[in-house]
Amino acid sequence: MKTPDLFSKKAAEILADRAVKLGDFEELYENFSKRLTLFLGQDITPAQSARIILEMKLSRCDVGGYDEDHVLDAANYLFIFGALKELEE
Repeated sequence: MKTPDLFSKKAAEILADRAVKLGDFEELYENFSKRLTLFLGQDITPAQSARIILEMKLSRCDVGGYDEDHVLDAANYLFIFGALKELEE
């Protein structure tokens, strides 16, 4: 049985790996939010862009059922959302 702390450790490993592969999360989400703003025609903040991805990951749980990958991804996008919200304030 996997416990919450095992999920959090795996999520942290994934975040660290993505930081190496993708670079700074602030720069990535700043860029993504600008692209969404252009596409949607309304201002989207970096935190809102992370929230959009989080909602998509949660939707996968609704439609496709449980998958550990969905849980880990959703957790990490929630952590990214939180960090970006802190930067807004």
